[in-house]
Amino acid sequence: MESGKEYRYDAFISHAVEDKIAIANELTRKLTEAGIRVWYSSNEFSVGESIDKTIKKGLQQSRYGIVILSPDYLAKNWTRKELYSLWSKESEYHKVILPVWHNITEDELKAKDLDLANKIGIPSSKGIDYIVSKLVDEIKKDRSQKGELLPVRERASTNNGKIKIWILLLLLLASVIGFIAYRYFLLDKPSSGLIITAIEKRINDFQDKIRSDHELEMQNEGGKPSTLEEISECYTRFDKIKAYYRNAYEFDNGFTTIRFKKNVSPALEIDLSSLAPFEAFGFISPHTFLINRKSGSKDVMELKYILLNAQPVSYEISDEEKLNDDRYIVTVTYENYLRYIATDLTYSDRSNFMKKTQMTFWGFKPAENYLFEKQDEDWVFIGLE
Repeated sequence: MESGKEYRYDAFISHAVEDKIAIANELTRKLTEAGIRVWYSSNEFSVGESIDKTIKKGLQQSRYGIVILSPDYLAKNWTRKELYSLWSKESEYHKVILPVWHNITEDELKAKDLDLANKIGIPSSKGIDYIVSKLVDEIKKDRSQKGELLPVRERASTNNGKIKIWILLLLLLASVIGFIAYRYFLLDKPSSGLIITAIEKRINDFQDKIRSDHELEMQNEGGKPSTLEEISECYTRFDKIKAYYRNAYEFDNGFTTIRFKKNVSPALEIDLSSLAPFEAFGFISPHTFLINRKSGSKDVMELKYILLNAQPVSYEISDEEKLNDDRYIVTVTYENYLRYIATDLTYSDRSNFMKKTQMTFWGFKPAENYLFEKQDEDWVFIGLE
C-alpha cells in the first residue's frame, strides 16, 4: 500500500455470500476481538445506500483485502470485481491480498487462476483460530514496520514532563531559525518542502487516476486477470495474419497527450518497434489483464491486453533554475516512469481486412519540468512546462 497513507480499516473481507455462515461471520468476529479493524458487508450497509459506492469506499479505506477464495467466490462476477480492485493496488513491495483457501485445493485454484494460486493462502481446513492467528500476525507486523503507535495508555509515561519542556524549547528555537531563514534566504525560491509536496502529489494523483480508470474499464467491459503467456499467444496470432496493417500510438502524462510514433517514441526515449508482450514491454513482473470485446462482425476479432507496472515509481530532482523574479523551474527525472500500457488489436481472417494496433501509454516522461510561480509573495506549483 501507499507509504504514509492512513486507513480506517486494517482489512476488507471479500467473500461470496454462500461462505458467510460457513466462515466469514466467525472470521470477522474473531479478528475484531483480536483488535483488527475489519470492513465487513454485514456491518457496513445501511438502508438506501448505494451498494457499489459503499463497497468501493470500503476497499479504498482498507489496508488489506482478506479474500476467502472458494468455488462460489471464483464463480461470481461481483466478487471478482472486488478482487480486481484489490489486485490493482498491489506491487512487488506492497502486498495487499491475504488469501484464505476455503473448500478449494491449490490444484483447483491453479486451474482457475494461476496468479491467485501463486499467492500463498491459508487453508480453512486448519481451523478458524489458526487462520485468525496467521492474519493477525501479518497485519500487526505491517503496523510495526510502518511505525504505527500503540494507544497512549500502552506507552511508557516516564519523564513526560521533562520531554515536553525540551520539545517546547526545541520548537521555539526552530521557529526563530525558521523565521530568519525564510526572511533572508528562502523568499527568493520555492521551499524544498513545497517542491517535494508538489512532485509527490502530482505522482500520487496521476497514479490514482490510472488505477481508477483501469478498475472502471475492467468492470464495464468484463476484463479479467491474465498472464504474459496468454497475452503473447494473442499477439502471435495477430502477428501471423498476412494483411495490411495500421499502427497508432498515444502517450498521456496527465498534462499533455502525444500522438503518432514519430512523437511518442522520442518523448518516452523508447524504440516502440522493439516492444513486445513476451518481454513484458520492459516491465518487471507486471499485473496483466485481458479484455475480449464483441465485434459487430463474427469474422472480426477485437481484444485488448493491459500491463500495469508493479514496480514503484521513484524520482530525483536533477536541476533547478530561476527564470525570473516570479518564475522558478525544477527538473525531475524518474525511474519506472511508464505505469500502464494497453494494446488494442483488431483483426480478421478475411483477406481484405486491414488489421489494426492501438497502443496507449500512461505514465511520466523520463524527465519533466515543474513550473512554480510567485503569487502574492507565496510560491505555488502551476503545472508542467
